[in-house]
Amino acid sequence: MKTISNLKIQENLARVFKGRIRQNEALSQHTYMKIGGPVDLFLNPEDIADLKAAVEFLNQAAIPWVIIGKGSNLLVSDQHLPIAAIELSSAFFQELSRQNNVVYAAAGVSLASFINFNKSQGLAGSEFLAGIPGSIGGAVFMNAGARNLNSAGLEKLCSVFDIVSQVQVMDKAGELSIISKKDIEFSYRSCGLDDQIVIAAWFELEPGAEVKIDLDIQAFLDNKIKTQELGLPNAGCIFKNPSIIKISAGALIEQANLKGLAIGDAAVSLIHANFIVNKGKASFAQVKSLISQIQVIVENKFSVYLEPEVKIWDREGFK
Repeated sequence: MKTISNLKIQENLARVFKGRIRQNEALSQHTYMKIGGPVDLFLNPEDIADLKAAVEFLNQAAIPWVIIGKGSNLLVSDQHLPIAAIELSSAFFQELSRQNNVVYAAAGVSLASFINFNKSQGLAGSEFLAGIPGSIGGAVFMNAGARNLNSAGLEKLCSVFDIVSQVQVMDKAGELSIISKKDIEFSYRSCGLDDQIVIAAWFELEPGAEVKIDLDIQAFLDNKIKTQELGLPNAGCIFKNPSIIKISAGALIEQANLKGLAIGDAAVSLIHANFIVNKGKASFAQVKSLISQIQVIVENKFSVYLEPEVKIWDREGFK
């Protein structure tokens, strides 16, 4: 794999790309785990046309590229990655608007901003996203969600595609399209759009009283404060909940007595067993080793393989 050190490549990119170009940007600055080595190019396109220009240029130059959102669900190698990382964070990708009960949100909008906008508009339905770090693009791509207790005390799994109506995407060749929800094969922690860049989405919500919406948001936030690791860098839930049994990944890890298990500064959270925390200077290798150790122990004890929910970027994946 080549390193993007050719100044001619960078000069040519600057001729077609209007946004910000940074070199040797450490991804540790862009991930919630605070782990990640430098990438050759870090690009912030100004708008869709700029994103298209970047994608077409990188494709033509045979330079691997990735979209990075808020980095809340990423574990990134601390080795140098000879790739381009593209972040959709410009003002263009922060747009929020409403038409009747449908809200348009661009990919770079934070989930906190999305929820607060809906509350201000008297629109309910997105409260379950409260306390989930990340952006609209990442939330749609991962079909993010949370468990909710209804008024009867019954638990319900809420996810982004409960409220999505359509998604605007760009394919790897730079072509735009809008895909209806009915044509998307979404599932638990997946939207089936792995070969697409999420540009924006439309959400169908319901009228609601702002006071009630605010109370529901606070209830979700309070629950996360009580049950999730907020004090140390982490990437949220490391494993998907298994589909073959009705026991969460966190419960399996806890029943295997793995809370507090550590390799170096990477440790299983004492608060939520499905979180791995960075206690200071955890390395990519330490976190990966801890993930593997958890998988082996849980599979040996319960005959259940835990599939990672966190996205893992290493050099092997970009060869």
